[in-house]
Amino acid sequence: MVKKFRMVGINDDASECSCCGRQGLKRVVWLMPLDVDGNPEGDAAPYGTSCAATLMGYAYPKSSASKRKIEAEAVMAMRQTVEDAVTGIRKAHM
Repeated sequence: MVKKFRMVGINDDASECSCCGRQGLKRVVWLMPLDVDGNPEGDAAPYGTSCAATLMGYAYPKSSASKRKIEAEAVMAMRQTVEDAVTGIRKAHM
């Protein structure tokens, strides 16, 4: 069975890929491993854009188009995380 991941963000907080060990990366994609039911399993880990694209199932993970797409999806995931946090704070203070 292929392991599933959810993208949770992209930043420069780490410079090493958890998959291939490549170092000196300018940005990494943070992926959360998921169990068979789609629930988070463990902690998010940093991956280079090519490795993240491979793990997310892109057909041509090393292409620049795939890298741009994975980066765009990561930005959308970060925005959703922020929106969810703001909504939670608003609900808690109403």
